[in-house]
Amino acid sequence: RAILGREGGVAIHVITISHNTTVFWDEYIAHRMGLIPIRPSASHVKACASAAHAATIASSAQRPCSFPPIGSMTLSAENTTSSVHLVTAGQLVSDSFEPIYPDMPIVYLSPNTKLQFVAHVHANVGRSHSRFCPALPSMEVGSLTIEAHGFMSPKDVLSESLDAVETELDLIVTRDLS
Repeated sequence: RAILGREGGVAIHVITISHNTTVFWDEYIAHRMGLIPIRPSASHVKACASAAHAATIASSAQRPCSFPPIGSMTLSAENTTSSVHLVTAGQLVSDSFEPIYPDMPIVYLSPNTKLQFVAHVHANVGRSHSRFCPALPSMEVGSLTIEAHGFMSPKDVLSESLDAVETELDLIVTRDLS
C-alpha cells in the first residue's frame, strides 16, 4: 500500500455547493463525494494520465504541489414528492468523468429538499490522500493481488509506483549530507 500510494490518480477533491436544503451538512456531502471512485471518459484518458504522471513525478521529487482541477462533475437533485428519494453517483453529470459504481449512494433527500453542487476533479498521489490511490492491494499467503480502477492496468500502476520509489531512493543517495 505504501508503494502504490506514490502513484498518481484522479478523484473528486473540492465541492462547490450552491444549494443544500437536506439534513446533511455540506462537509458530510463533500466527504461522501471524495469516496466515489471515478474514471475518465475515453476522450479524457490521455489528459488524466498526464496529470496523474505529473503528480507522481512531483511527489517523487518531494516537491510540494497544488494541482489545478482537471475537470468537474455536477449534480442537481430535487425531491418534489412526498417520499424519501435516494441520490446516487449515477446522477453525476460530466463529459469528462463517470463514477465507476453508478449505484453508489450519496444521500437521501427528504420530501421538498434540493441538492445542487459542482464537484471538481484533481490529480494527486495516494499518499496525499487515499482517494487518489489508483489501485488497492490485497495479500494472501504467498500472493499479492492489485485491483486497479480508473485508467491504468495493475501492472502499469505497480511499475510506475516502483519507478517513483526508485526516484525517491536516488534523491536520498545523491543528497549532499555535509
